Amino acid sequence: SAHSRYPVIGESIDDIQGIIDFKELAQPLAKGLLSPQTLIISWIRPVRFVSEQMYLSELLSLMQRMRQIPNSRQHPEMVIVVDEFGGTAGLITREDLIAEIIGGNSYQVTGTEEFTLQMLDDRTFIVQAQLSVEEVNQLLNLDLPLTEDYQTLGGFLIYQLQKIPTAGEKLWYENLEFTVISAEGPRLDQIKITQLEELENEQIVNAFLECEEEEKINQTPSDELIDNSVFQSEIDPQDIN
Repeated sequence: SAHSRYPVIGESIDDIQGIIDFKELAQPLAKGLLSPQTLIISWIRPVRFVSEQMYLSELLSLMQRMRQIPNSRQHPEMVIVVDEFGGTAGLITREDLIAEIIGGNSYQVTGTEEFTLQMLDDRTFIVQAQLSVEEVNQLLNLDLPLTEDYQTLGGFLIYQLQKIPTAGEKLWYENLEFTVISAEGPRLDQIKITQLEELENEQIVNAFLECEEEEKINQTPSDELIDNSVFQSEIDPQDIN
């Protein structure tokens, strides 16, 4: 199956116990901490129930707030929809919700055939560089800074990088990875935005810092290194004592 999250039911479909996310089981399985006989009860996460009368815009806002609650046990990517009798009407994922709001898998500007936002998965989007930063923030629930120095997503990248990037260049900003997918000369065309997991983001930052440190070492003049080496060799350990 292409799905990783499933509702767990009790005695009937109207008795939803919670949600299990098989992605959360991957690491324990790899470490041999789980077996086919392991009970799933400890891996069930609480679920949020919403009325089928709720508007899509209200639900999107709710799910966005759920994602921002630190260390919450409640799963932020899926809600169970109930009818007026309290019975289960269905379920909605954040990915389904965004796709419905922006129209299938892409959001289009009226009067144009060119998409401005395409969802690849619930954490990865391809965005037209000409889309305003304010619109990007609203559509993807981001908090990119709004200043007078730029208006568009492409302008944001140029401002952060302090140059016009070419296709393939990346920018890491907080927990986001921006990749230039295509460009026509100095004009940026499509940009991929990936929302990184916290651990993945830390690894990228550490790798970036290591590369910067290595560049500094490589740029150090060789005669300076030699002089420093000579200086260290002339120190008498007895002088230290």
